[in-house]
Amino acid sequence: MTWTIQQLSDYLDAGRSPADPEIDHDAEAQAVLTALERLRSASRDLLERDARTSAPADEAWFDELMETVTRESRAGRTIPYPQYDPQTALETTEGAVRALVRAVGDRVPGILVSRVALHGDLVESGGSGGTVVVEVSVSLRWGVASRSAIDELRSAVAATLVRHTPLVPSAVDIVVADVHLDGRAAADDGTGS
Repeated sequence: MTWTIQQLSDYLDAGRSPADPEIDHDAEAQAVLTALERLRSASRDLLERDARTSAPADEAWFDELMETVTRESRAGRTIPYPQYDPQTALETTEGAVRALVRAVGDRVPGILVSRVALHGDLVESGGSGGTVVVEVSVSLRWGVASRSAIDELRSAVAATLVRHTPLVPSAVDIVVADVHLDGRAAADDGTGS
């Protein structure tokens, strides 16, 4: 079954109670719920500071981000693990890999992952020499040392993918698509406000 963001958000708001086994056992729904929880957690302080120091938050930005999370949580392409036993075939999905990259990004202070794309041959990448480039678009909190945060994210994504997936990325490209201004930076911008 396909769930809307509103249905999943309502379920999350209700504390996942009463339990809905259809949602609880749906991998795509769980990925969206996890992304919603992370987004809420990561943006709560930012929204509070923005509310104190600027105009109301741009709802279009949030809606666009949630559409991207929903689209990326879909299973997508299947990525096989190298076969060591001819009777066993292990695989993961593109959606699971994107969710893993988002989780890695959430652990880097000042980074909010807005989009993850996997470019290349995912089937051949798993140890067979195929080339996969991981592109991660992020929003960076104003005042965060961008170079160190981006380097930390790039290293963490590459290491996590090698450790937890069959992918060996040839590159992890980080695109800073947005910068958020927190309340302290706005007060110190020299305008006297």
